[in-house]
Amino acid sequence: MAEEEEEGPADAAVVANPLHDGDILREILLRLPSAASLAQAALVSGRWRGIASDSKFLRRFRERHPSSPLVGLFASDDGRGCAPWPHFYPARFCKGPDRDITAVTRKGDFFLTRFDGEPSLRLRDCRNGLLLLSLEDSSLCIYDPVSKRRVGIPRRPHDGMAGRQCLADCLLDAGRGTGTSSTVRQCGPRTMPQAMESFRVVSLQQQSQEIRVLVYDSNTLEWHHHPWVSPWTDGIKRLPKWGTTAMYAAGNVFWRCAQQSLVLVLEASTMEFSLRPLPPDLSFHVPSRYAIGEIEDGKGCLVCLTGLTGEETPTLEVWVLDTNMWKLHSSLNNKSWKLDSSEKWWRLEKKIPVSRLLGESARVRQVRMVINGLALLCKDDHDPEFVVDLQSMALLAKFQFRGYPYQMSWPPAGLAATNSRSTSFLKDTNPRNCTSFT
Repeated sequence: MAEEEEEGPADAAVVANPLHDGDILREILLRLPSAASLAQAALVSGRWRGIASDSKFLRRFRERHPSSPLVGLFASDDGRGCAPWPHFYPARFCKGPDRDITAVTRKGDFFLTRFDGEPSLRLRDCRNGLLLLSLEDSSLCIYDPVSKRRVGIPRRPHDGMAGRQCLADCLLDAGRGTGTSSTVRQCGPRTMPQAMESFRVVSLQQQSQEIRVLVYDSNTLEWHHHPWVSPWTDGIKRLPKWGTTAMYAAGNVFWRCAQQSLVLVLEASTMEFSLRPLPPDLSFHVPSRYAIGEIEDGKGCLVCLTGLTGEETPTLEVWVLDTNMWKLHSSLNNKSWKLDSSEKWWRLEKKIPVSRLLGESARVRQVRMVINGLALLCKDDHDPEFVVDLQSMALLAKFQFRGYPYQMSWPPAGLAATNSRSTSFLKDTNPRNCTSFT
């Protein structure tokens, strides 16, 4: 009896304080609604942060939440053309405000105050919580508005040569999944976390009827040239001006072509170009009616609007890219593409009437962008943009101007799994203090 009485208070304490049990706490954190909620919870204590930054936990959390939460939009167009400075607009969600997302915007530098001394600033790309910005001297930099870290990138070699045009810059994030690498590089007296140091910037150049890519690799701190090529078929000689926006999905970068049934593809692992067909039975007389991106990590998709002419019902369709068939076809055929075999690569997964998605009065004619589970729809370049969640096929938010949606990085800043606690206290990396970038 005495032993039972001595064990009773301890058992009661465990029941009264279930958060003392690591397994229970782990399951509670796993059920938080988003990465923004997880980042806020990690601030409670070092113990909570330790659980939240565990690589196995991060992997399980990402499986439950395959896309990153939307924070807002960096407008690159003020309605009259290209704005000289990116303006940030917090997301106003259709379901109401999100306190965790609001906390992220309050603590971060989303108004880019770290660049107040710059005469002009252009947003070139935005991916996985990082901004790719170009400065007035044509140099580039990577900026994380949440951690307020900045990494400088030197100018592209031979920039501005006569007859040579830079069409687009694309930011490729480092790796996928949980980001478990703990490697950090010394940079002068400071250090950089792996999420900020391991990236590539791909610049697409055009000269006459040839194209090539220049790739900046943060591991070598250098630009690398790739050969000039002419991957075009009859009827296509170069990318049109409206087709220069890069679209990233499943390890490939895509550009719209003037020929309605084809898309230009750059395989990111080999940096080789090819032309590939769009899904069968889809003819895009207006190329802006589709965009390619990812519905979740590593899962490519094509989102398109159909039925906009005639008596058909306007419909939003989601076609998923079969990555295994895509890679198999690439290895078997090398560069000799069979342009009639796209049915092996694309599979129609979802479709929904536009009126059911956006309401009877909504009119959309463009799929402007698809990125990490979100699709941006609009009527034309100067009309409001609708943000659609491709997982739930529901309207998520609406913005007045066009631009780049900003989503939280994965893993959230400060939660990348590491073997050292030192990465929790990393300071800003300013290119002026970072000798290895010069």
